[in-house]
Amino acid sequence: LGKAMANRDLWLISLSFMCFNVVFLALNTFYPTFLNTVRNYELGTASFLASLMMIMTIFSTPLGGVISDRIGSRKKVIVIPFAIVAFGFLLPFHVTGWMIPALMILMGLLVGPIPSATFSAVPEVMRLPQLAGIGMAVLALGQNLGMVIGPAIFGPMAGSLGWAMAGYLMIPICAIAILAAWATKVR
Repeated sequence: LGKAMANRDLWLISLSFMCFNVVFLALNTFYPTFLNTVRNYELGTASFLASLMMIMTIFSTPLGGVISDRIGSRKKVIVIPFAIVAFGFLLPFHVTGWMIPALMILMGLLVGPIPSATFSAVPEVMRLPQLAGIGMAVLALGQNLGMVIGPAIFGPMAGSLGWAMAGYLMIPICAIAILAAWATKVR
């Protein structure tokens, strides 16, 4: 257990996934509020528009697993979409009209492969099949921390700095995720 917990790559991939959950739970939690209060969408419509991102992951997550296996790289399937999505955080609080659903659909298509590749990377970084369980537990720790931290920090940031600035501040968190995934010794 000590050797498993001392695995640097396990903590890097968990850090990357924590950051993933920070940025996407933050956006998914507060985007309906933004659309309702700033863009004047009915709350039901605002919630549906924000949910398009998650609906698209239904299709892009399995596709990400297929792509990861086909190209033989978990790292590329995490890093490349995350890099594109980082730039995407320049847009959500500026787009209007048809660009809102288009952005949510695009973000959903891009983010879906990241969890597939991340979960697939854990057994590889653990090196022994018997340690995959503890590896998944550490990944789940990162996931759960991200799910708590994201909305907890985004709401106050949006309230004090404004929606766009809160979105911009998600970009460095994306960068941390990219660097952590890139530094992980996984194919």
